[in-house]
Amino acid sequence: MAEGTYEFRVSGEISERIRDVVGEFSEMRIVAAGPATLIYSSVPDAMHLHGILKLCEDLGLHVVSVQRLPDPQRAP
Repeated sequence: MAEGTYEFRVSGEISERIRDVVGEFSEMRIVAAGPATLIYSSVPDAMHLHGILKLCEDLGLHVVSVQRLPDPQRAP
């Protein structure tokens, strides 16, 4: 169920310090998106998904939404 690529939308722009911490997780990509920031990550299982959410909480990020992205290899 949890396996796939996810988009985590957090409110506001994130600081360079937080970008550096998140950037330590090589599978994460950070994209500024207006009044929000998008973090993309490959998620192999539910434990990893919960770990990313815990990291966001520990960094004081307000997660607005979490969305599993469609798998391009499964597209019709």
